[in-house]
Amino acid sequence: MSAETVRKISASAFTDAIEMLAIIEVLEAGNVRTTEALNNAGAGRAAEHIKRALFTRLHFLVARAYSKSRDGDLHARRAFDLLKSHTVAKDMQNRGDLPEASKFWVKCCGDHRLQKFLHFRDKFLAHLGEPDPKMEIPTYGEVFAIARQTASALEKLAHVTGVVGLSLDT
Repeated sequence: MSAETVRKISASAFTDAIEMLAIIEVLEAGNVRTTEALNNAGAGRAAEHIKRALFTRLHFLVARAYSKSRDGDLHARRAFDLLKSHTVAKDMQNRGDLPEASKFWVKCCGDHRLQKFLHFRDKFLAHLGEPDPKMEIPTYGEVFAIARQTASALEKLAHVTGVVGLSLDT
């Protein structure tokens, strides 16, 4: 795998980060007043289906970043794994930012909430399976926090590779 593959992954991952944050904004905007208005307009049921679909999409976008790293994969974990190679890392535009970005990625991967987030995705969303009875279901706040943290890691990856110079805050 080449530095070009890492740049390709980081461009796609940055787009995912933008979508993650946009979905969170839409879901957070669905407050009580909005829900009441939609119910009164007869669109409450449709709105709930849309919220569930967005929540599922958010889960998939975030979980994809943490997939196991295999040859041919094009997700964030794979990019960070490839960047461990000096040959790949030396071709990054902002390689001086790589240690900080890698450290942040390791922090994301070690987040204590991530395991239950991925368990929920595996047993309730992507596949139907017997959930581990000892595994809690993540709260909306935890899901949003993990998604925001992941989006920040994807932003750092895009900056390291030089494919994006903008901040997600813009």
